[in-house]
Amino acid sequence: PMRLEENRLGALGLLFRSEGALSRDELRRAGVPDDKVSVIMTPITSTYDEAIAVKDYSATNHLSSLIIVTSAYHSRRVFWTFRRVFAGSGELIGIDPAEPRIESPAATTWWLHRLGWEMVPKEYVKLLVYRLRY
Repeated sequence: PMRLEENRLGALGLLFRSEGALSRDELRRAGVPDDKVSVIMTPITSTYDEAIAVKDYSATNHLSSLIIVTSAYHSRRVFWTFRRVFAGSGELIGIDPAEPRIESPAATTWWLHRLGWEMVPKEYVKLLVYRLRY
């Protein structure tokens, strides 16, 4: 299904690639066959929503283990959330932080980047909120 942003940008003659399409392209470049990649199209607004959607997909497809690829700066919250959502399911959950890039500064040098100063404090607040809320 096409998202609203795709319709608006398409009407302007601009190409919009969804995160799912970009991820699929990256996996294809890494040699992962298309039939081994699934894009979950459930609308999400938070990491918790994402964990629920992945758990539903995992149960439907009888998966026994998952590797969650995410940015290093929020891998602690993602791992905590997924472990909590999948508790008692018997599925193995692993985290594999993605390589640092412009949108995700390295853990050793985040403080040298403006974006690091935006992301890291927000992530600590989110971690606290998730611990209190979920």
